[in-house]
Amino acid sequence: MPKQHAFFQYRETADTAAVALAAPRPLVTFPDNWVRLQRVGAVFNTYCSSNNMDWSYIGSIDTATNASGPFTDVMRVGLAATSHNVALTTEVVFSKFGAPKNRVPLTITAANGGVDLSWPASGIGVTLQSTPSLSTPVVWSTVPGSTTTNLVHLPASAGSTYFRLVGE
Repeated sequence: MPKQHAFFQYRETADTAAVALAAPRPLVTFPDNWVRLQRVGAVFNTYCSSNNMDWSYIGSIDTATNASGPFTDVMRVGLAATSHNVALTTEVVFSKFGAPKNRVPLTITAANGGVDLSWPASGIGVTLQSTPSLSTPVVWSTVPGSTTTNLVHLPASAGSTYFRLVGE
């Protein structure tokens, strides 16, 4: 199967040919591939992600440079998919529209002969996970009780332990 790349196309005006931004064109990550369109004034920035948190830049377009002027404040935006081959059928499911996730910061501090792992109260409900190694395959284990709090105290132990927060 050929490699598939994410890219951004746009039209300056209705009923004109679509323009595709040049490289970079990050590889898509089936089955989980997120796209992000960010508007800052007349500039549109485009990104893709495999997890809705870590974003790869695709490109930008400044619509103020369009021959017909910048895009209006209110406009229509659509998602499309194509095989670019009339003999092939393309099936796509677009879902989970909304704002990108914000990464919940994790703070680790030495305390009482161990470590305190904490995160903002707005992150209550996420799951704290740990693993003794980041070598493949990485096996993460849930830290008991971490989904109902934003502070966990763990005793000191020999060796390395790695932590992450996962979930909404």
